[in-house]
Amino acid sequence: MKNIPKTIWILMGMALVLRVAFLVAIIFSQGEEALLVSDAPRFYKIVQALVAGHGFTLGDPPFAPSAFFPPVFLSVLGGSLALSGSVIPAVLLHIVLGSLLPLLVWKIAGFITQDFRVRFLAASLAVFEPQMILWSIVPTTEMIATFTLVSALYFFLKILKNFQW
Repeated sequence: MKNIPKTIWILMGMALVLRVAFLVAIIFSQGEEALLVSDAPRFYKIVQALVAGHGFTLGDPPFAPSAFFPPVFLSVLGGSLALSGSVIPAVLLHIVLGSLLPLLVWKIAGFITQDFRVRFLAASLAVFEPQMILWSIVPTTEMIATFTLVSALYFFLKILKNFQW
């Protein structure tokens, strides 16, 4: 990982510590069920049916097949639930992805400006923005989708920079 300043590594470490601390605080104060907000309860219901062997359904009998929700995320959540009986491993994956976002933002900002302060501010916003912290600890599709989209943008800009007409 050449050309990545030490401060960005520190920001990524801060992002990881902040998200893990927030997760631990919520689990110890309110329990794992407190993580199931927004669409998470519906995903959890679908994943319980998946783990029980009913396949990709909406989670209710008669367990008719459905492609209404994204299968990759449900597979990740289902694997977490099947292996550990908990959504915590899937949330830990979200935390890792959320902690990598400052690096991607730093790299994307490098396509726009070489000003260290601007790039650092952009990466810092990815660390401390409250909504990003929240979606890092909730088992919904947002963090995986955000990471995928930001990664795709970075690689698109990288290809575009080197593209010859």
